Amino acid sequence: MKACAVICEYNPFHFGHEYQISQLKKDGYSVVCIMSGNFTQRGIPAIVSKYSRAEMAIKGGADLVLELPFPYSSCNADVFCRAGVNIADKLGFIDYLAFGSESGDVESLKRKAEYFLTDEYKAIQNESLSKGGVRLSETYNSEELSSNDILGVGYIKEIITQKSTIQPVAVKRVGMNTNDLEGKGFLSSKSIRSTINNCIKNIESSVPAYVYSILSKEYEKGYYSVMEKLFYSYQSILRMKKSGDILDCAETNEELANRIITAVNKSVACSELIEDVKTKIYSESKIMRSLLMSTLNIKKDSINVPCFTTLLGMNDTGRQLIKQNKKRICIPIITKQADYKEYGREVSESFEDLIKADSIWNLSLCNIKESGAEIKKSPFVL
Repeated sequence: MKACAVICEYNPFHFGHEYQISQLKKDGYSVVCIMSGNFTQRGIPAIVSKYSRAEMAIKGGADLVLELPFPYSSCNADVFCRAGVNIADKLGFIDYLAFGSESGDVESLKRKAEYFLTDEYKAIQNESLSKGGVRLSETYNSEELSSNDILGVGYIKEIITQKSTIQPVAVKRVGMNTNDLEGKGFLSSKSIRSTINNCIKNIESSVPAYVYSILSKEYEKGYYSVMEKLFYSYQSILRMKKSGDILDCAETNEELANRIITAVNKSVACSELIEDVKTKIYSESKIMRSLLMSTLNIKKDSINVPCFTTLLGMNDTGRQLIKQNKKRICIPIITKQADYKEYGREVSESFEDLIKADSIWNLSLCNIKESGAEIKKSPFVL
């Protein structure tokens, strides 16, 4: 069976995700999800734990769910794409990489990716950024790319750059775009999170029944993230720092470091902090990523490519994929998190950054969990 990877967040899993997987299954693919852990690419905490979201994915048709580990899960799009493609390639048995796409035109996206890798484009982009402009990967010949197509181009760029044999597959997106709060068709994850508003019953008809059941159980226990509680964690740590202390942290530069330290010392709410720091250059996502990396002291030079992944969920097909391709897999797949030290120093040091992130995520929950609670969990097996 052909194996197809999907780099994803499932925050939470919804009908659009289910549709994408069903389309891949119809085309004869086994589906391997490389999913963000407890923090996502926008720098925000996942609504429920990575294990619960992996359970949603497996019940939604995925065969194997592996973690895109922190800090790569919470970096800018270039690093996020690089890390996801790197894991897929190191697995050794992935033939294809699928992504949702507003255009659904993989050949057009390939042409855009090739252009974005040229010296001509790089020079134009550097000039734009030096003048305070936006990243030009959002436009192509004055054509503004939609959010999923931007990620699709990012994945294809990394496939080319890493000289991978993986082939891209664009699945035409149905319903709202990623950042939409309103629209026709399947709701976006952002819209679903907004609709919940601390009352899980608000989304009963907006997600598959198995997703609603999983979310309901987590909400009943209070194991869902609350952004404002995360703000207090950031505030308690960053108020003890100066801008120079966070200057070398990932997703941060001198101006942003100054703005964050100034704002964190006077802000009394997360929304106020974001508004105090936000500019044309610094989006809310950029600020959230910088806050997270600065709080956890994740240095720029520590981020390259992932040196491990974690098994979060699988079914029989997923189990067979790992078993049959054991000799081809070139990245450690940690099944039991408590055994992470057995994988050597590089993995141990990197995994401990993930543990720190999970511990902060536990503090963001409505009912706070103990530090290290996530490390005691086991993969979901169907």
